[in-house]
Amino acid sequence: MSGLSSWAPIVHHPFATSYCGSSHAGALRSTFRTCHSLVSCHLARKRRSPERLSVRADLYRVLHVSPTASQAQISASYRRLARKYHPDVNGSEEASSIYGTIKLAYDILSDSSRRKHYDRFGSGLRGTPGGAGTSEAIKGGDVVTVVTLSFQEAALGKRYSLQVAAKRACPDCVGSGCRPGSRPVFCALCKGTGNVRAHHAGLTGHGMRMVMACPACGATGIVRQEWCTRCGGDGRASSSVTLSVIIPPGVDAESVLKVRGQGDAGRAGGLPGDLYITFLVKASAGMRRRGLDLYSQVVVRYTDAILGVETQVATIHGQAALRIPAGIQDGQVLTMRGAGISPGAAGLASSDGVRQIGAGESQRGAHHFTVIVLLPSQISQVERLCLLQLRELLEADVSSLQGSEPCMAAAE
Repeated sequence: MSGLSSWAPIVHHPFATSYCGSSHAGALRSTFRTCHSLVSCHLARKRRSPERLSVRADLYRVLHVSPTASQAQISASYRRLARKYHPDVNGSEEASSIYGTIKLAYDILSDSSRRKHYDRFGSGLRGTPGGAGTSEAIKGGDVVTVVTLSFQEAALGKRYSLQVAAKRACPDCVGSGCRPGSRPVFCALCKGTGNVRAHHAGLTGHGMRMVMACPACGATGIVRQEWCTRCGGDGRASSSVTLSVIIPPGVDAESVLKVRGQGDAGRAGGLPGDLYITFLVKASAGMRRRGLDLYSQVVVRYTDAILGVETQVATIHGQAALRIPAGIQDGQVLTMRGAGISPGAAGLASSDGVRQIGAGESQRGAHHFTVIVLLPSQISQVERLCLLQLRELLEADVSSLQGSEPCMAAAE
């Protein structure tokens, strides 16, 4: 910009005026003003830091969303990635590192104030390592954990005790982020806020007020501070929290149980985040599920299929009697009403893609049994004689029916 400031006086130089003449002096001044404006715009574009833009895009890229994504889209993408890389599901070191990056990106982008600060300055941390130096209350991040259930536990529900890795107030510094016994020295220029207001005079002469990072403290708000060695100045330390939650009946791989206030602790008095519990349900050997209904097979002997029988079948509620009517055909389906899953967790999808628990139907589903008629590959001599006699009787019945058809036609 120093080169530009030396251009403008040339048009006022006596030599320029005498050489170009008074008629050309005005045109020369206009030409240099135009060049001055063009180069100023060029330098202004160059001042847009590419590093800042790339940093801005990094966190959004980590969560596989665009910079214009809504909070619901960010939350849905975070939960989808957490199911893949969470340490409870994927035990590899690489997955643990990836999940830590995903968690950090979500902590920043899920908080509206931190996201605005990140979009403006390209940094997700306001000030110090823990955000100390700003008095703004920041809500804690959400925590996602995965619970593995058996087929019956998911269908019936249970009380479940789980351990969650979440951030709680540091016991050493009691959430201040400072080393016990020390006091921070706040920046005198920005008064500890980390931001300063500047007045910029444009080329048109009109002033413009803007907020920028404090140059004295580097946007930290603090010029000298001894940080807590346990939490590194964050004010929160990772802790293993034991919780007892009631898992309602009917959860599946698409269900999400939200426990309010059990996520990471907030900063500077901010509200705590929430805990989201997702589920991995083990498959059952002889039972399938579709919504609230269950599907399985029941095997009956061919004699029972002909004569009918009452048999015992397994359901998620225990053994139950199922009536097989006489003449049942192979592949026919019998339905036992009320033997399916309760609607405690089988709800509809909400606007953010989370199936909220407790929003389902008002009655329990059914259990459907597909009848498989078992034909023996080998029979005894007694059974053979009985079947031959039965065949003779059936053939006689068929012959009598066929012989009666002409008589019926003549009568008509």
